Amino acid sequence: MRYSIDATEPLNKKKYRNVGAVAKKIQSALGDFNDIRINRARLASIVEDGKLGAADMFIVGRLDARLEADAHRAVAEYRKAAKDL
Repeated sequence: MRYSIDATEPLNKKKYRNVGAVAKKIQSALGDFNDIRINRARLASIVEDGKLGAADMFIVGRLDARLEADAHRAVAEYRKAAKDL
C-alpha cells in the first residue's frame, strides 16, 4: 500500500500524502514487530540448547523482557497509526 501511495505523489494531493505517511508508520511498526519476533525466537533457540550458565540465562531473560516491551510498543504504534487511516 505504501508504495502505491508513493506513486500518487506527483498528483500532489494532500489526501494521498497523509495516507502515505500513515502507511509508512504502519509498515515501520509491523517491521519492528517482525524483527522482534525473529529475535525472540533466536533467543528461545539459544536457551533450548541448554548450554547456558545461570548468568547467561539471566542476560537472555533480560533481553527477552526488553524485546517483549518493544513488541508491545510496536503494536501500540501500529494501532495508533491504523486509527488514522
